[in-house]
Amino acid sequence: MGLKSQKKGAAGERELADCLRRAGYPVSWGGNKTFGAVPDVSGLPGIHVECKRVEALNVTRAMEQAERDADRFRDGAPAVFHRKNKSPWLVTMRLSDWLHLYASALTQDHDHDARTRFFTYDPTSDLEKGAHMEQSYWETENPVEVDTGRNVLRYFPEARKLHISKNGWTDKRTGEHKMGKTVALDLDAVASTPAAISILKQVVKSLEK
Repeated sequence: MGLKSQKKGAAGERELADCLRRAGYPVSWGGNKTFGAVPDVSGLPGIHVECKRVEALNVTRAMEQAERDADRFRDGAPAVFHRKNKSPWLVTMRLSDWLHLYASALTQDHDHDARTRFFTYDPTSDLEKGAHMEQSYWETENPVEVDTGRNVLRYFPEARKLHISKNGWTDKRTGEHKMGKTVALDLDAVASTPAAISILKQVVKSLEK
């Protein structure tokens, strides 16, 4: 691999790590001089990240590499995160692993269509915007924020989103303060799902007792 390709690959790994951190996951970049001693990006629970920042990707070969490294590092299901210039990040996984993740996101005693609407992601999120991440709503809108001591709640009224985060942490290596893992609730999706509205009403009622 030439020096130019190495630099592009390292830049892609840093970009992906930053993307995932902005989404609330405490990931870290492996570094450009580790020579495969650590994963490209680590800290995404249950997923081994193989990062490819190339224009013409051999998906089969990349997936085979991800499978070998996932078996070596024992850090989760192999997944290839890849993008080319002026394109959004994509993720390639084995169907069996994807089905396992999807099934775990669904509750068996709820209507699957309602659950799908409830978990519908924002199509303009960081991971889909590629080069236009600077327009993320959490960077342009000041939320109403409350720290409960165990979690941090951030309400974005314009974007119609509610973030619930675990407590932040400080990277001992860099001294950088990082946001804890975050779940984003799409309030428009909730509003269109009566079962979800009912659950939230029950929660609020229990808190007012």
